[in-house]
Amino acid sequence: MATVGVISSVSMIYFISTGIRPDANYIIVMALFEVIIIVSVFSNFGQTIYDESIKLNDVLYKCPWIYWNNKNRKMLIIMLISTKPLEVSCYKLVTLDHQILKKVSLNFS
Repeated sequence: MATVGVISSVSMIYFISTGIRPDANYIIVMALFEVIIIVSVFSNFGQTIYDESIKLNDVLYKCPWIYWNNKNRKMLIIMLISTKPLEVSCYKLVTLDHQILKKVSLNFS
């Protein structure tokens, strides 16, 4: 991830500093701005899904299971064992959450 950030940063700086065409600089800056917006939207979406799946697990733990019959208790145990936090990832290479924003911001600073 750091390598991609360094390569993209160096290439952007090169194209902006050489000034091949003035309108090309605006296109590159707009493309960089669009990438930043897309990454931030996807990471916020991924973090929201992760947080809500954690809340589901908390709700299951707080159920009044002592008043339930045995069948419902067994179902609750199965649900507690099988629930895991949902993570949105890109081909299971990068998990999209707030951590990716920290990594990207550290790579570009």
